[in-house]
Amino acid sequence: MAIDYEALGQRIKDARKQKGYTQEQLASAVGMSQQHIGNIETAANKLSLQALVDIADVLGVTADALLYDSLPAAVSTYDIEAKQILDSCNDADKESLLHLMAEIRDAFNNKNA
Repeated sequence: MAIDYEALGQRIKDARKQKGYTQEQLASAVGMSQQHIGNIETAANKLSLQALVDIADVLGVTADALLYDSLPAAVSTYDIEAKQILDSCNDADKESLLHLMAEIRDAFNNKNA
């Protein structure tokens, strides 16, 4: 499966904005020009594996989360979305959400038993 550079660029842009970074701040953190980051986000330029890893590291996401539609069933969309939600929470909120998820899972299991 070929890499969808447009989708990859959009996910990088979304992760950058979620982190509150400008293109210039991300570029500085990974040692690139702001123009190159802009070109990656619009798929005008392809990025190297090292650039992908560096960007993912700075943004606090995994490279597979950025590439997920280019990886054959390596990670489900649900796993990625759940991780993004949890990553946006503080520790207390994470604990509450995990507790609720366990309760809902148990309720579904009891219903289907």
